[in-house]
Amino acid sequence: MGSVSGNTLLRSLGLLLIFLVPRLCLLSDARWTGEESWFFAEIYSTSQGERWSALGTPVSGTRGAHPGPYFYWILAPFAWTASPWLVSFGVALWDSMGHICALLGLRAFWRNSPHRKIAITVAALILAASPWALLYADRPWNSNLVSLPVGMAMLGFAMWWQDSSRWRAFGLLTAGLAILPSFHLSAPIIGLPMLIAIAWRWRRLNRQSLATGALLSLLIWTPYGLHEWKNSGSNSRGLMSRSLPAVSSPSNSLLALSWPIRLVGPEIGYHAQRGYWSPYQPMAWLNPKSEAGKSWMRIHGGITLIGTVLGSLVMMILWMVYIWHMRRPTTLDPFALLLLSGTLLGWALLIVAGRRAYPHYLHPMLPYYAGAIGIGFSVVWRQRNLRWIAASMLGVSLLTGMNTVHRFQHYNDRAYGLSANLLSIDLLSRFGGARPVFCGSLGYRNPRQLKSLAQVIQPEKHLFSNDTTLVHLPSNTKNESVLSDSHWKQNAYGINHILVLGPLPQAFRSLGCR
Repeated sequence: MGSVSGNTLLRSLGLLLIFLVPRLCLLSDARWTGEESWFFAEIYSTSQGERWSALGTPVSGTRGAHPGPYFYWILAPFAWTASPWLVSFGVALWDSMGHICALLGLRAFWRNSPHRKIAITVAALILAASPWALLYADRPWNSNLVSLPVGMAMLGFAMWWQDSSRWRAFGLLTAGLAILPSFHLSAPIIGLPMLIAIAWRWRRLNRQSLATGALLSLLIWTPYGLHEWKNSGSNSRGLMSRSLPAVSSPSNSLLALSWPIRLVGPEIGYHAQRGYWSPYQPMAWLNPKSEAGKSWMRIHGGITLIGTVLGSLVMMILWMVYIWHMRRPTTLDPFALLLLSGTLLGWALLIVAGRRAYPHYLHPMLPYYAGAIGIGFSVVWRQRNLRWIAASMLGVSLLTGMNTVHRFQHYNDRAYGLSANLLSIDLLSRFGGARPVFCGSLGYRNPRQLKSLAQVIQPEKHLFSNDTTLVHLPSNTKNESVLSDSHWKQNAYGINHILVLGPLPQAFRSLGCR
């Protein structure tokens, strides 16, 4: 008995490491900008008992915030030492745990399926190492932890569907769905299909399940309910207001159709939609001479382009195999129903809301998409003469995806990463204070971002002064002409850190230094 328990523990730890290690390798260069710094400060305040608001992080495009403080609460234990590294570790850990819950949910969904073992293995590999899973697991941003409530809800629902007497499973489902809006407002694409399925089988609900669901819902939503009662529903009204213009076009709507494939493939679909990180835009690869095309080729070009094409192709094929395999189900398949209804609902909400088709609006569906690819792979695997082809193509897709993530961070994110920000704070401290200035593309960083970090990790030091200037200039041969005006310089993370005495020379201003 002890040996069996020990083996189970080792397998569980091994699975956790498979998820955790790739995420920890990305923490240093993961994009860390003003939002992450502010969220980190809020998480730290929560850990110190200084923040008691029932609201979460602001919702872009509205005048409201996510309902519920649970994003801050679950990371607060990692912030007691005021270390941003430990908070980032907490994100990676909770994200890994959420995906493991989703895998357990898939196992429950497919309890009697002959495809279960291979399908879950492939789904685990995709959730552990695909670009989209990794890019949303490396920094304290609320959407990065949506995998946790999604995994809880999937596991709870699958277990309850198999055995409706399991009131603890219904409690896990309730907890997952109740805290989900605190992390992601795409909660309806996960929760609404599940609630409809529960209503359809309402006769299977027992008193214990109903009591557990009602009690947990009351406890989880009471903080936000009290806040809205005291403030006359101000945040709920703010969520319904729009502070950005609607985006509605055929190309925007069609782009959303590609996310079920691109979220599991090797391409960095993160920036396919023009928006926060220009010059990325849809179909950039069709115009390789444009700035967007050059940026896309820098990440996906060379031999990586072959893997990107092959990996995307194999994901399309496996999706078609899954759909063909499920065209005539012999019994009701709750997994397929939740996958289809959630995807259609996600597309519909994007169109109705007039929001840009950023892939993170369908990100909560990632475990379902990984499961669909797993089933498709398992169907192919049953054809012995195709096994080596399927395994090779899947390996190419996963390895290419990890390579594109590495290249993306190297060329795009490291200048904005946590290590780069902490170096800036260290230099400001070393020089006894200075005025941080950011040039050109680094303009997305700003002094407020550094102040949010510094007030937590070095609150006793005065790091900001107008006597000297610490210039952050992108490493580029076109910018080297101004280096002679520096009093001190150091290159790190793709940035020339330059100390300038007195007023900022005009040569720097001409390079967009402000």
